[in-house]
Amino acid sequence: HPTALGSDGTVVPLTATNPTPSHPKLGVTLTTAVLTAGRDGTRPAIRTDASWTSGREITVDGRPFSLKDGVWTASADTTLDGSNTPAMDRIVLSDGTSHPIAWNTPEASDGRIAMTGTSAGETGGQRWLVTVTASRTPDRTRLDQAIAAGRAKLDDRDADRTADSVRTLRDAIAAAAALDPTATDDETRQAADRIDTAMRNLTDLTWSVRVDGRDVPLTRTAPHVWSLTADAATRPVARLTATSNDPTLDPAAMDGETKTRDDATRTLGVLDRTGTTTYRHRSAGRTLTVALSWRQTVGTPVALPGGVAAHRGTDGVWTATITGTLDPNGRPDITSLDLGGQSAKVTYSDPSGATGGTLRRTGLAEGELRATGQRYRITVNATTPIDTGELRALAARQRRAMQPGAHHWHAKDAEAMTRLLDETDRLLKDDGATPAAVTDLYARLNRATLTATAWTVDGRPLTWHEQEDA
Repeated sequence: HPTALGSDGTVVPLTATNPTPSHPKLGVTLTTAVLTAGRDGTRPAIRTDASWTSGREITVDGRPFSLKDGVWTASADTTLDGSNTPAMDRIVLSDGTSHPIAWNTPEASDGRIAMTGTSAGETGGQRWLVTVTASRTPDRTRLDQAIAAGRAKLDDRDADRTADSVRTLRDAIAAAAALDPTATDDETRQAADRIDTAMRNLTDLTWSVRVDGRDVPLTRTAPHVWSLTADAATRPVARLTATSNDPTLDPAAMDGETKTRDDATRTLGVLDRTGTTTYRHRSAGRTLTVALSWRQTVGTPVALPGGVAAHRGTDGVWTATITGTLDPNGRPDITSLDLGGQSAKVTYSDPSGATGGTLRRTGLAEGELRATGQRYRITVNATTPIDTGELRALAARQRRAMQPGAHHWHAKDAEAMTRLLDETDRLLKDDGATPAAVTDLYARLNRATLTATAWTVDGRPLTWHEQEDA
């Protein structure tokens, strides 16, 4: 309660009349009143004006409220994430209270996306309103680059692509260009991805013709120009039809012009009559050219083992070198050749090369084909690997086992071992040794055993001393 204090120390209680509250700030109350006390016999009447404040100013994010039209207003800022979601959904006033925010839809302006929201309430009879703005600057660099790259593809007048793939790219660019400026990062990324995918899936326009029962593609040699030079097994038809991978284009019919050449021998076993038929088609700015070389054959092509081809030398002889194998006994697997229905015997040299790790025999078949009169000379290189490493190692072990000398072993065992080791030495030096011989000698040498000679005196065994060999 207010009081007045006299100079003599008298304390007089005062009464507040007509107290009038006001609010200079949100959360703050200023009260004005007249304080009075009646006079008595010891003092006069007392009357004075007084004012006092109560409460603490309320702010939002350190910003004060201002009074407008009876409502305390303030503003606050926050951010939007890539999905246009504000960083907060409630505001917290400086008095510690939390209040929800009602957000509006996002809008775009000057390259930024912004969303406004409001939060309202009442404190001590004072109404307040906070306007919150959440914003971000979207990065559309990748989308802009994708649109520019896609348009460059569409503007390439030298390109030849299927209509469907071009339309897919054009639609993706149109959708991206029409994207709402408030689009989320995911929507922007997906639009760019669709353009990138459409560019990757741009399909080159291709043409092919049917040759010998199979589809053969033409090669694009220049913008809007395709050509094919190929061999046909037989003289082709008078008209070819080219088809494309674009279902919106009609097949292209092409009439052929044929030129023939003299007979020639291009393959062992076959006489060829050759020619070329050329087909052309021009339409809608596109040019297709197909040149098919063909032959009519006499005889049967000679198929050599392993798909080896024979070649005609300057002396007119057809030669080839084929590869064969030797069995463990050095016998070749190819002893004759089927030359288009004519059998040719292969005559081999003696085996050699065993000391180098590969046993070889060279075969030769030569003569003349009865059907075509072509002379031939076919060489067969037959080989097989031969590994003497284990035999060498076994011989070395058996020699060590013979130490210190044959007189330490039963004579029969020592003689047999010595013969086998001598036989091993000869075999390892034999350039014509076969794998079967190595395997056989290894088995016999591996089975050979040595029985030590024991000496006794009066039934007592003697002991051998290594240094004296006694």
